[in-house]
Amino acid sequence: MSSEHTHYPMPYVRVDLCVFTLMQGVLSVLLIQRQEPPHRGAWALPGGALRIDIEKTLEDAAKRVARERLQVPIPYLREQGFVGGQGHYESGKWAISIVYRALVRSEYFAPEPGKRVAGTQWIPVEEAIADEHLPFGHTGVIEAAAAALRQEVEALDFPFEILDSEFTLGELQHQSEVLLGTKLDKSSFRRRLAARDHLEPTGTMTQGSASRPAQLYRVKKRTT
Repeated sequence: MSSEHTHYPMPYVRVDLCVFTLMQGVLSVLLIQRQEPPHRGAWALPGGALRIDIEKTLEDAAKRVARERLQVPIPYLREQGFVGGQGHYESGKWAISIVYRALVRSEYFAPEPGKRVAGTQWIPVEEAIADEHLPFGHTGVIEAAAAALRQEVEALDFPFEILDSEFTLGELQHQSEVLLGTKLDKSSFRRRLAARDHLEPTGTMTQGSASRPAQLYRVKKRTT
């Protein structure tokens, strides 16, 4: 009798983490140097196998992989999507990778080599996208994750958590320009921000600057 519970060969399932930051004015991505085969010594996204014996959700798996590979938690994780197929992970083996991405502040995020990791480094996103030697299709993963992040910023769905608690509109525009890799029209940017109604003035101005004092803003508290 056929059943939906009939056993079929199952794919290898893993979680990969695409962590971005702004490094020296450039959008950069975190890579690890693999300590074990396959692709021992290669630079790749941090990742690891899904552990259905200990994890109840995919996000649980992403958080564990971050702890094991980077020895730090990753804030603001967002599910990016899925990639996979036969030979995606290693020759002849069907694999699925669940990709999470995050944008972090490098001054508050200090990853260190963890389990099966020989080293870590930040590299510019455009450099990673141009690197044909990244294993497991990670070049395409990084490109897709960076595009998704930039689409959110373009739509002003900005990850405000990476900003200070108070900031000027000029600082927000500069952060957006770095993430997008392009200049934005000041008037249009501010009109669109006002229409989205994400921000509120703090009632205070910048102090001690050689330039003209500017109004400080903060993100409005969301009510549910």
